[in-house]
Amino acid sequence: MLGGPFDSFVVETIARRRADKLNQGGTDSADILSSLLRDDDSADEFIRDTAVNFAIAVAVTLSWFFYLVFNNPRVEKKLVDELSGAIASRDEGARR
Repeated sequence: MLGGPFDSFVVETIARRRADKLNQGGTDSADILSSLLRDDDSADEFIRDTAVNFAIAVAVTLSWFFYLVFNNPRVEKKLVDELSGAIASRDEGARR
């Protein structure tokens, strides 16, 4: 067992989602955890390990993304400009 707050969170989430699945008659969301829970033969430990590995992979990928963006000022400027335009458009649409 991994231990720690993140592991506890994952274990509790799996247990809660399994209980919700039983209580709601198998209503699934379109997320990774739901897809792992669809297979009733999967052990909670396997699902926990998969969820933790996925979270680590996402964290590492985002770390590399931001490292590479912040070390390339031209790309950083283009990204900030694009996001600023998208946010301004969204805010303008919300005011209407």
